[in-house]
Amino acid sequence: MRLALIQDLVSEPVPAGSNLLVEYDAASQWYRASLNITKEWLNGGGQVGYNVAAQFPDSLRAQLRKLGLNV
Repeated sequence: MRLALIQDLVSEPVPAGSNLLVEYDAASQWYRASLNITKEWLNGGGQVGYNVAAQFPDSLRAQLRKLGLNV
């Protein structure tokens, strides 16, 4: 599957079953980017396991709902 936000970083489409690890500083824009990667992957028919360490899961669900996902 092609992911617009990271397609320039990978040489070929990301295969189903792959794991992407996005580690970032809390002040960076990677949190928002990781939410958009999640949205794009789910909209493409993929499955996502999103591990949260620095915030409550309900906060993550609320952010994904704002992007139009049914979580």
